[in-house]
Amino acid sequence: MAKIAIMFLILFFQIVVLVRDQAAGLPPQLIQSLRSLGAGRRALFRFVYVPASLPAILTALRQSIGTREAPASRATRERLIAQAREQLGEAAFAAAWEKGQAASTEQAIAEALATDG
Repeated sequence: MAKIAIMFLILFFQIVVLVRDQAAGLPPQLIQSLRSLGAGRRALFRFVYVPASLPAILTALRQSIGTREAPASRATRERLIAQAREQLGEAAFAAAWEKGQAASTEQAIAEALATDG
């Protein structure tokens, strides 16, 4: 029972930090528009903060509990990474990988939409 409590506390605070970080990046117009409609703190949390943070929360949970990818998905991902590494070269691949890891979801989507092919 103690192990479960410790895991719960670790995951709980990790999720709280993720929600806080994601909420800091939300457009102020989104929050102001809901407040102008009379939304309180609970409604903002339920309808804005949690949905905006859900992708990061689920990713953190998956990584924290060690859920593995499906073998077919992992093989495909590793093959594509190897192809990219071969085409770009090690230095360019490492720089692109680091840039991708640091990008927000919005930045990654914009970059993907802006890229031809």
